[in-house]
Amino acid sequence: MLNFVLLVVIVFLINKFLTRQATKATAKPIDPSMSNITPITSEAQFKEVVSASNLVVVDFFATWCGPCKMLAPMLEKFAQEYTTAKFYNVDVDQLPNVAASNDVSSMPTLLFFKGGELVGKVIGANPGAVKANLAKLA
Repeated sequence: MLNFVLLVVIVFLINKFLTRQATKATAKPIDPSMSNITPITSEAQFKEVVSASNLVVVDFFATWCGPCKMLAPMLEKFAQEYTTAKFYNVDVDQLPNVAASNDVSSMPTLLFFKGGELVGKVIGANPGAVKANLAKLA
């Protein structure tokens, strides 16, 4: 019986610790009105923005995607740092045809375009790879 009580206490303490750590790691929601990232709301808009001559970064995300939420603040930071690039995002649940036509099957996926040509791709929440592409292409 004592072993069972000790086990319950240990599980409780571990759960309490993990919950506290998860709360600390949770990113604050981003106020869309303060964002440097423009949402793409149609296939026509997507085609228009990727044809720009400067660097265009498109983040394919889903609202239910944890890694997407973790990467979002870093993308905001990059958008402020790399002002010559334009940053956009596509909700794959809202525009599944745009995601499918760009071979996006994992979220987040970031595509880098210049003059309508795909010049870079990062799959997954990898800020280091995003920054390396920006440094190389911007």
